Amino acid sequence: MINQTPKLRVRFHGRFVFVTKHNKMTKQDELIVLAINMDNDPPSDEKVNPHNVFMTVREQHVVRAGSKEQPPSYRLFGGHVVPTFVGKRLLNRANLVPYDGANLAWNIAQRDVAVEAGGGFQWARDTKFELADFAKLAPGKKLAEKYLHSVEATREWGTTAIIRLRAGVGRAYHEIPAEPPYNKDMFFEFVGSGIPPACLADLVEVTIDLPPSIDVTFVREGSIVTLKATEWSAYSGPAADNPCPGIKLSVPGQLPAKIQISNDVVLAFSNLCTTSTSSHVDKEFAKFYQVLADPPREAFVPSLVRGGVGSDRATGDCYLGAQIEFQE
Repeated sequence: MINQTPKLRVRFHGRFVFVTKHNKMTKQDELIVLAINMDNDPPSDEKVNPHNVFMTVREQHVVRAGSKEQPPSYRLFGGHVVPTFVGKRLLNRANLVPYDGANLAWNIAQRDVAVEAGGGFQWARDTKFELADFAKLAPGKKLAEKYLHSVEATREWGTTAIIRLRAGVGRAYHEIPAEPPYNKDMFFEFVGSGIPPACLADLVEVTIDLPPSIDVTFVREGSIVTLKATEWSAYSGPAADNPCPGIKLSVPGQLPAKIQISNDVVLAFSNLCTTSTSSHVDKEFAKFYQVLADPPREAFVPSLVRGGVGSDRATGDCYLGAQIEFQE
């Protein structure tokens, strides 16, 4: 039997600034994540591919009941189709592993969302990946405090959503590419800044121990999305029906008598556009500086100097983020 304590994995993909703030009342740190408004340039005749900020989770992890429920914007179906093997024998070219059903998505533009878990937030230090840091890019500059408290639906406002976390361990990662050697090792430099090249992250994950259920609150609406851990079991049967082919078969063609697995819950936030480019210079990054109270005259942007696998680009797909520590 495989039975692990489930985790809530809160993942961020795209244009976010991660703000670490010390709460004087709880004497703990919290993470406030700002979705950056990337589409506030003056109107022009050029075609604009807008950035959209979404929250998504598998439907099986959502409690669909109650008068306070915040209904999703979309209900989508998607699955990871991978081949299933026993040894070298291909059993099913289109097995869904595991079957993940529908996904629910909420458009959270102009919304303030809070993951209701306490205990304090901290950054893990055991990773070679890092977020671009405004302490280095704009020394002495502070975050404009207004962005921690509200989101306004105006073109000039620097953010489009707020996500609040008061618990968990945050880690910066590279998305793992589908092609060998499964390690992009993308190093970027900020030309002219004097900052050494660094392996900048294109994914941030905050891991929280998951109780039987946890609420995600839409602060201004007073509504919630309740998440739960779910367990599923696999019973002895033909290997072609195996929902978890990564588990070694004790008898060829048969599953062990019973396998019980506690699923982690992945709550994903994204702030991406629909375009993709092969440019190695992330010009969009300059938009991040608008959340500073007094932006510097020169906005350094990252340029890819080495690394990458195949078609994987961190620049064209809006993946890079940044961080700043809030100071009163």
